[in-house]
Amino acid sequence: MLISSIVLASLSAIPQGPNPNNHETTSQPTAEFIFKTLSVQEMIGRSRAPQPPRLGSLAWSDDGANITHLLEGWKGDRVLTSEEVLLDFLHESSTFDFDSVPDFTLREAGGALMVTGSPDHVKTIENSLAHLRAALVQRIRVQANLYRIPSARTLPALSAANQTASLTEGLQLIWSGTSVCRAGNQTTLSQERYSSYLRDVDVEVAQGARTGDPVVESAFEGVRLIVEPHVMTGTEDLTLFCQFALGERNGPFASRSTGVADLPSVDVPDLDICSGTFSGRVTDGGALLLSLQGADEAGGNMLLAVNVKRLTQMPATSNDTTFFPISAFTSKSMRRWVTSDTDAATSNPPTPLRMSVSETTKHSHGLNTAKEIEALILEMTGVGDENGEFALELAGHLAIRAPQARRDAIRSLLVGLQDRWLRTVSMTVETELLAEADSGSVFPASAIQTTTASDRKLHAVTFPALLGRSHVLVKGRETTAIHDFQVEIAQEKSIADPVLTSLFNGVICSTFPYRVEEGIGAKLDLSIHHAPSPTRRATELADGGDLYLEQINTFEAMLNGKIDVASDLQLGLGPSVEIGGNHYRSRNVLRATLN
Repeated sequence: MLISSIVLASLSAIPQGPNPNNHETTSQPTAEFIFKTLSVQEMIGRSRAPQPPRLGSLAWSDDGANITHLLEGWKGDRVLTSEEVLLDFLHESSTFDFDSVPDFTLREAGGALMVTGSPDHVKTIENSLAHLRAALVQRIRVQANLYRIPSARTLPALSAANQTASLTEGLQLIWSGTSVCRAGNQTTLSQERYSSYLRDVDVEVAQGARTGDPVVESAFEGVRLIVEPHVMTGTEDLTLFCQFALGERNGPFASRSTGVADLPSVDVPDLDICSGTFSGRVTDGGALLLSLQGADEAGGNMLLAVNVKRLTQMPATSNDTTFFPISAFTSKSMRRWVTSDTDAATSNPPTPLRMSVSETTKHSHGLNTAKEIEALILEMTGVGDENGEFALELAGHLAIRAPQARRDAIRSLLVGLQDRWLRTVSMTVETELLAEADSGSVFPASAIQTTTASDRKLHAVTFPALLGRSHVLVKGRETTAIHDFQVEIAQEKSIADPVLTSLFNGVICSTFPYRVEEGIGAKLDLSIHHAPSPTRRATELADGGDLYLEQINTFEAMLNGKIDVASDLQLGLGPSVEIGGNHYRSRNVLRATLN
């Protein structure tokens, strides 16, 4: 009855027309006890993970196999998943024992906490929630801009807050998106178009009848970008994980006859494509820059700039408790190794844009969970349960109550780990074209002159990559061709069944940069594909049918070891490629810089 009377009295005391910015309602029916309702809705996270962009082929969905989360799927370890989790934390971290205080109650009530007790005890809960809210609800503004850039423009992978405008001055802006999200959560920025087209024709033959069965697919155009920002300890810098897809068609899709009676023509997509991941550590207000350049035959020339700005700051220490953000360490984003599916790339027909994603996570730096970081801190600093000290993990943070000297030691430890592990490598992969044209044969008739044309590159991609994370980048031009025919026979009827294949002119780069003593190393899988326009040939079957025979030139390089950041790493000569009606030999280079 006591609680009921307090609740009723408090409800009658709520003023009319409450301030919408006020997080609480209050009443004081007696001198000894008060009742408050404290809003916690903005601390509770229940949103879903964004749908990932396509990876590899953008001209077809591959039955969903090319739609893969390379960022971490929705997890509850970086948010408060319910009011009950918040109650448990308040119980564990409180300076007084809830159960031993007479007439004190604390319970959840649909996006709020209801607390009854003495003014001092209620004020303690109120202060704890305010401090917790300030720590967990870190709002980040994410802005992404997409530009067209000249093929010869050299750009860095990172820019500070005062550099981005000058770096992009004079560039043609073709898309911009802005979003606000909480640190540790993912946000989506996009402008997308899905265009249906007749990709293929299946055939059915039975008894005295035959027919074609059109296969309709959808091609992706536009931009889809997912960004996962994280705040850090002892610095205003932010860590970003990004997954993206960019697609743009080169004019209307052409219609190509199969040459078989009773079968419809198929549409031939012609798309500039790019997809994959990148990551990095940037200053507050700075940006990650992804540069995509090269010959027109190998995809568009674009710059994707992802700028981030903190809208809130980490709170000062309250009640001898400090919240240290650790989610940049513990996020499982970009830990799976991704590369072109070897079997698919060497099959007949080849499908290099079908990607292989490992199921096991790749450990970044040995400390991958909050428990491991908490154990290290306890071991190195001696924080324990004596004298009211504690170390608790909550929503991507470590809450530490300890004397100031110990908390300073923890801050120094985490800052040191960040400065060693949360570092960005600027990686550039270039396919240079040698200066002299040649015949286009597999091997040249005379000795190769290795001088390159400085203004002529088949591919030039520059992207930021965090140490200890797996990255993949697919960039080029995608189309299709009728690669083969299969003959279907049933009783007295037969029909030629066209077999479609994907053709890709571009680069597929998978890399995992890591720390070595006095430098950096990297695991690298690099493949270059060049397929000039296929040659039409009639099959001369009874049903007719036209083949489009392709010539596919490839280059592959694999690396796992230390990288000299002071010079380019020569990866070897590639095949002769056809550019603008002439053939040129190619040479591949890797360049890496630790920021």
